[in-house]
Amino acid sequence: MKECEYEINCISDVVSVIKENKNFCNIYGDIWFRGQPDYSHELTPTIFRKDGGKDCFYDEAQMIDEFIRRHPEHSKKHVSVFEWLTLMQHYGLPTRLLDWSTNLLVALYFCCNKDNDKDGAVFSFNPNSVFSTTHYFYSCMEALVLAKNVSLFYQDLVEVASKSFGNYTKINGASITEWKADYSHFNNVVNGQHELKSFMEV
Repeated sequence: MKECEYEINCISDVVSVIKENKNFCNIYGDIWFRGQPDYSHELTPTIFRKDGGKDCFYDEAQMIDEFIRRHPEHSKKHVSVFEWLTLMQHYGLPTRLLDWSTNLLVALYFCCNKDNDKDGAVFSFNPNSVFSTTHYFYSCMEALVLAKNVSLFYQDLVEVASKSFGNYTKINGASITEWKADYSHFNNVVNGQHELKSFMEV
């Protein structure tokens, strides 16, 4: 992530900053923006934020199940986990999503609408870097959200990699075929003996 600091006094200053950054201008049409009134706040979705400095825990899978049970009228328009999460975000429930806008002025409003004594921040993000592999992105997120425990999550993740990239894809240096044949790969990661890394080393 590239970080830049500017003193902004009006909207024309923002436009000038954008024009100065030629790479940014070339992909400006695809950019999403997010404004936050406090520069020190990180890009942390509500489900992962600390409440009053204390760790909170949400059973995300159970929360989604309960939301779907209570709102069956939305089931025709909301099929995937991502679609349900966007609806939950709209209702103000804690989710792993963050609100972004394609409108820079909207982001600037949220950057400046409160905490006038603090420096704000506007984040920009090129969604094409993620959504170019849309099916894979959604499948991984679904596995992460719905898994009932860590072991099942890794099993689902291996299945997603297998369907998206084939059995020759390597995770931690071992092919998908090896992961499926030798359960010790799962045990080593679940028990913390190995970290999950080099996910798509083909």
